[in-house]
Amino acid sequence: TLEEGNPCKVVIMFDVKQLVGSLAVLAVSVYVVARCGGEAVAVLERKKRRLAEERKLASRPRSETFQKDAEDFFASVSFYERHVVVGVGGDAATWPAKVEEGGSGDGEGGIPLVAAFARSIKELATAAVRLKVTASSERAGDVFIFPDNVRFTGVSEADVESIVSYLSSTGGKLPATPPSLSLGCRLVRMPDSAFHVLVCAHARRDDRCGRYGPEVLEALRRTLAEEDKEGGGGGGGEERPPVHLHACSHVGGHKFAGNVIVYGGGAHRGCAAGAFTGDWYGCVTAEQAPRIVREHIRGGQVVKEHWRGRMGLSAEQQRELFAKLGCTRGDPKEGAGECECGSGKVDW
Repeated sequence: TLEEGNPCKVVIMFDVKQLVGSLAVLAVSVYVVARCGGEAVAVLERKKRRLAEERKLASRPRSETFQKDAEDFFASVSFYERHVVVGVGGDAATWPAKVEEGGSGDGEGGIPLVAAFARSIKELATAAVRLKVTASSERAGDVFIFPDNVRFTGVSEADVESIVSYLSSTGGKLPATPPSLSLGCRLVRMPDSAFHVLVCAHARRDDRCGRYGPEVLEALRRTLAEEDKEGGGGGGGEERPPVHLHACSHVGGHKFAGNVIVYGGGAHRGCAAGAFTGDWYGCVTAEQAPRIVREHIRGGQVVKEHWRGRMGLSAEQQRELFAKLGCTRGDPKEGAGECECGSGKVDW
């Protein structure tokens, strides 16, 4: 009660327990924010240092880093039996850093269809069949399977589990009965004579791939366009098999950019349908890219000094195959690399 002439007294009453609890919550909140904020800063600093190192390496001539990388270059293809190449469209330079894992862990999301395949492969694929998944610049919803040389069109996330189960069959060949697919999704066999060339151009995963990949792709396009101008026939009047180029996401071995995978050629070489090889090349530059067309695709020869290995083989088997070819890998800087003790013909 306020009386005229008397000072105003204000009494503040509070619950001690409630006050202590609120202060505790505030203290914990401040600690968590400080801790997480510190970790976030540390993550960003590490990412900045990594990107700076990648840009430094990407700016150097390929020949300067080739010898440094050469020790673990050969037989550097990890064993796998089928490659699932998921069309997502768009420019490979804009894809998230980790499309196959559904996000990079720093708030950047992955590509849903690729992530669904990666997740399903991890859950469903049998130990007897090793599957590899990669994003491609091909039309979104088109999924290519190598070395079986088949394509699924109109694929949605609802089809992924059925497709992975189908691809996980053992015995080498795919089942005669196609998987159960949603309306609009189809299984198509591609021409066995065609070649498919995958080039990693995944810039947000690694600057080296972002630099060399597009340059290699453009050089391959120019080489094939020049062939078209000269005429479609081969040296003996035979028609050249078609070559399809794919910009793709990370395949492994950033330091070996430009990385190139060549699928195809079995039927063209007189082998059984579906006899696709899956040869990997690394440290390829725009200047050397035309050799992949001239020597491997048209000539049936391994480009020795850039050959990393082949799918479906262990590291030891890749070494044995290389020894059979009777070739030694040279130093691009010195202009070497010619086959010294054999023709270098691929054992199709």
